[in-house]
This record gives sequence, C-alpha cells and structure tokens, in this order.
Amino acid sequence: MKKVLIYSSIAICFVFTFSFAAYGNIMYADQVIEIYRGTNPGNFVGYYGGSYPGSFPVELTENDAKSAVLGAPDAKFLSLPGNPTYDPYPAYVTVGFATNFLADHLYITELGQNAESARIFVWTLDNSNIQFNITRDGTDTFDIDLSSEAGFMNAHGGAFTMVSILGRDENGASWGFDLDAVGVTSPVPEPATMLLLGSGLIGLAGYGRKKLFKK
Repeated sequence: MKKVLIYSSIAICFVFTFSFAAYGNIMYADQVIEIYRGTNPGNFVGYYGGSYPGSFPVELTENDAKSAVLGAPDAKFLSLPGNPTYDPYPAYVTVGFATNFLADHLYITELGQNAESARIFVWTLDNSNIQFNITRDGTDTFDIDLSSEAGFMNAHGGAFTMVSILGRDENGASWGFDLDAVGVTSPVPEPATMLLLGSGLIGLAGYGRKKLFKK
C-alpha cells in the first residue's frame, strides 16, 4: 500500500510538473460568453462567414457562428461587420477559456483581406478591460504581447478572464473582420490543480523524512 501511495505521489508531481512546463503552449477559447450580430449592414442580416479556402460568405446559424471561433485555427471563420464610429452598432463576440490567464501573449487568427480591423477588449477579474485596435497586415495570426499590461492586470484582480472582438470595417468579400480563433498563453492553475500538486509534494516529502529517520 505504501508503494502505491509513493508511486501515486511521484506520478502526480510528474504530471503537473510537465503541465507547468507546457504553459507556454497556446490555450484556445472553448466557450462563447456573448455574441451579437449588431445592426451594421453586411452580406446577410444574420450571422455569416464561411471557410477559407472554401465557400464564403455563407449564412450561419448562431451555433455555427459560435463554433467557427472556438478551438485552434481550422479555416472556418465568423465575419464581424462594423465601423470605427459604432453607428450603426458593430457585430462582436466575447470568448472565454478553460481557465483565467496572465499578461503574456494573445493570438488572434483572421482569414480575411489586408486592412480588415477589429477592436479588442481583454477583461480582468473585476470586469475592467484594456482596449486596442488591430488591423490585418499580411499574416493570418496576430501575436499580441500583453506583458506591458501586467500592472493593470494585477491592480484589477490579478488575472485576465475573457476576450471580446468587435468588427470595425466592411472590407473583403465576406464583409468585416473574419475571426477564426483566439488563443492565450500562461493559464492560471485552478485551485484544485494546486491542491493536488501540493498533496503530491507533501507525500513525497513525508516519504523522504521516513527514509532519513530509518538510517
């Protein structure tokens, strides 16, 4: 029984040590918190987007629109028509992740034409946010460094929680910002994860003390 506990503790420590080492990997959005078509004209009255390469623009159901922006880049996108003045009101979507995240890198994949742009909101634990504009300049994925916002993040709860993307134009064949995926790095470990890791470390420490006392 003791050996089972020892091996279990070692396994827990190994798994979570490996997980922490992998935190530099991208965590993609896995839930849509809010989605709004807006009143800005577009190719269709309802949600629309498509796939690239593939067919676009095509009408999307609300579920299809949500699915298009979740997970890793997969060539499916949701178009977010808008304008810089917010009149009429642009389309937008807010996405969440498996856990909160720190001020590291934010990745946004867009499959449209150059000059398509969006307003980005990155939300903190106390529902404050930072805002900035992005404009496509030839690459599919924006790599946005949030490290300069660490002070703001720490002053407003200590972590970021979700990201909103709001369209700012009607460029391209599928009018608007063609959003495919949203990813972040540096997830914040959940309390339960930290408790398991702590239990494993305590178990190993206790086993080491017993061996030392037996000598």
